[in-house]
Amino acid sequence: MLSEITEPLCQTFAPPADLEVDAWARENIVVGAWSPWEGKFSTDRTPWIVEPLRILGRPGPRRLTILGPAAGGKSTISEVFLAWLIDNAPGFCVWYAQDEEAAKEFAETRVQRFLASCERVSRWFPGNRHAKRTQAIHFPHMSFVIQAANEGNAQSKHIRHLICDEPWMYKPGMLAQLHKRTTRFAHNRTIIETSTGSLEGDEVDQAWQQGSRQRWQIFCPHCEELHVPRWTFDRADSPGGVKWSPKAKRENGTWDLRAVAESTTYQCPTCQTHHAATSANAYIVNRNGSYTLPAADSMPNHFSFHWNCIASDFSQLGAIAVEFLMAKQAIKRGDTSLFQEFTQKKLAEAWSGESASAEIKYQPSDYMLGDPWAEEARRFLTIDKQRDHFWAVVRAWSANGNSRLVWAGRVSTWVDLRNLQQSNAVPDRQVLVDSGYSATEVYRECCRYGWIAIKGEARKGGYEFTNEDGVKSRRIFSLTSPADPGLGTAEQGMTTCPLVLISDEMTSDALALFRSGEVAGWTVAKDTPEEHVQQMAARVKRSRVLPRTNQTVWEWATVGKHGEHLWDCERMQLAAAVMSGFFDHSKIITTEEKNEG
Repeated sequence: MLSEITEPLCQTFAPPADLEVDAWARENIVVGAWSPWEGKFSTDRTPWIVEPLRILGRPGPRRLTILGPAAGGKSTISEVFLAWLIDNAPGFCVWYAQDEEAAKEFAETRVQRFLASCERVSRWFPGNRHAKRTQAIHFPHMSFVIQAANEGNAQSKHIRHLICDEPWMYKPGMLAQLHKRTTRFAHNRTIIETSTGSLEGDEVDQAWQQGSRQRWQIFCPHCEELHVPRWTFDRADSPGGVKWSPKAKRENGTWDLRAVAESTTYQCPTCQTHHAATSANAYIVNRNGSYTLPAADSMPNHFSFHWNCIASDFSQLGAIAVEFLMAKQAIKRGDTSLFQEFTQKKLAEAWSGESASAEIKYQPSDYMLGDPWAEEARRFLTIDKQRDHFWAVVRAWSANGNSRLVWAGRVSTWVDLRNLQQSNAVPDRQVLVDSGYSATEVYRECCRYGWIAIKGEARKGGYEFTNEDGVKSRRIFSLTSPADPGLGTAEQGMTTCPLVLISDEMTSDALALFRSGEVAGWTVAKDTPEEHVQQMAARVKRSRVLPRTNQTVWEWATVGKHGEHLWDCERMQLAAAVMSGFFDHSKIITTEEKNEG
């Protein structure tokens, strides 16, 4: 009888285990069938979680910002620490998810099972069923809650241990609010932020920059050197990174995705040795890995760690390479969402909102404006009308989607535009004029010369399209009713011209990827006018917080004093190429693909 009373008391007042958190986990946690690696807890396959766990076991305040790919072990760090603190550093702990549904799902499928697998924790489970609920456990010595990161839950009690899961998905400003709940425990609090890649400049990205900025390095067994793995290094044709066989490309320019998956390797950037994407090599390259040294300018007690899918999913690089190519393929249709997802969830990097900066990174090719080109299949003249002048671009396109700049500059009159068209041998139905300004005049001239009117719209998601098989998709353009310059007058219905609508957002996002060099084949001449270079750098994508909802939105903005008219002409060129089927045939290769093929 006495032992039944004294044993719990002895356990309660026993000193904390004198073990690193990872060592404590190996001794006390048994992982169940919900994990791909059932059995006693081990870090052999995930050595990148060891250093963060050891820092979490240190006394005193600490903040960890952890960026990693989806299913890369981030949540395991929080789960192990949670089990450890219940046994060794009890205090009110709150785990925040992006919404109530995510909080409930995570509690039911992961956290409850994980805690139950550890005898050092399960012994504290309350006998009263009302004290142990799906999203809350009230132990005799502390409480633990999982809930959504919202205004109501941000007003909770003072928190000693704060765990924030995917905080980049929180409402702007919410992360700072949650931090304030820990101020009473400033001397010994713990703040953990685990996330995939966020948005450039948001709270999570700022947290990473303020921390120690330590990146996981893998080990090359051939040269015995460490390096931070990257998808590509410097230029796309530089050695190092994820590679696949050029033989995986078919004669028609498309990729045999199975051949890509089966031939994918990782090349060491130092010795250029190719390592097969196997489970054995995944163990070898990570076994002797380590983090880079902490940044000298990091905030005190703030540690930030990063690893990407090359480390955590090395054996799956073939499938990830296919995912990469599919994301690049979507870019060619004007859809950057899959590439954003790849950047955030695989590379665990912040998405800039455009995947390209205003800096032009493509290099001029070895041809001059107007040079003949054997590969040319079609050329377009695109025109942006201003009050008393025009800007225009002539670009030639090959059947496989590559293009060359033929002419770019300012034009004074409609007659001069007609002369420009004829001198560059552009057919009438391959001339597109922006009708956003002085629409009636544009429609009239298009009718006169047999040209096509084109108009940009604020259609962020593009236009819904249903093909012959009934499959719905979204594209960057829409063929609408013909434009009538005589609308509302006695001349209404006498003549019309074709009118094409295009998505400003999708064409800008796609052009930004050409501008950055992310997509290969789009080129400029050696003697490209300076005004073209200047105006191609005039558009950037910036974030803005909506005052009513505090939601962060990304919007295209014009910078500098040179204007963006030639940028608009190039957007129309991309739309024309998409309408002509150059992109749909999947033959435009990215810089990474060019490196492989």
